[in-house]
Amino acid sequence: MRIKIFYHIFFGIIIISSIISTIGSFFDIHKIKSDRFSVVNELFNHFLNNPLYRGFAIFSGINTGYGFYGINISTHKYFEVELFDGQNCLISSTKDFGIERQNNLIRFEVLASKMANFISENKEFELNENDRVLEIRKLYVEKIFKYVGKYEAKKDKKCLYYRTTLYSLMPSDIWIDHHYNRNITSFIYESIYFDL
Repeated sequence: MRIKIFYHIFFGIIIISSIISTIGSFFDIHKIKSDRFSVVNELFNHFLNNPLYRGFAIFSGINTGYGFYGINISTHKYFEVELFDGQNCLISSTKDFGIERQNNLIRFEVLASKMANFISENKEFELNENDRVLEIRKLYVEKIFKYVGKYEAKKDKKCLYYRTTLYSLMPSDIWIDHHYNRNITSFIYESIYFDL
């Protein structure tokens, strides 16, 4: 019985959000202004910002982007981890973490995109929130960066410290001749050093 309830809630939320997003896109594309739809849109945004929904989204995996990840990767952000030895020499670096399939790599990049959004939100928090909330949010960013890098750093016994960097590609330069190219026009979003 619990599984059926969870199933119906899960797919109900997906269907409702899909319909509202589709209608909203239609109105935006055709530049139609409707008071009725703006009320529905406000109610939907209020629902999405509700703590109960956020808890359900985390529990169910709705907000991870698994299977529905296209909207989260608009500027293609990605992590790079560089491993260093005792003499500060670069041992190795990785951008793909041994992930071979493109589909899986894009899903991993959802984390990078979400972290970039979170870092941007932190900049807004600096203006109007208390220091404790901002400190916790910055600690969260640091922990995510730490564990993304630590996963790779544990693979090399010579590694004494590592740097995790979040990059963002400029959207117009991502695709060249229909091939995904990360080596051009990227900028550092955030970079943190850690001892192993």
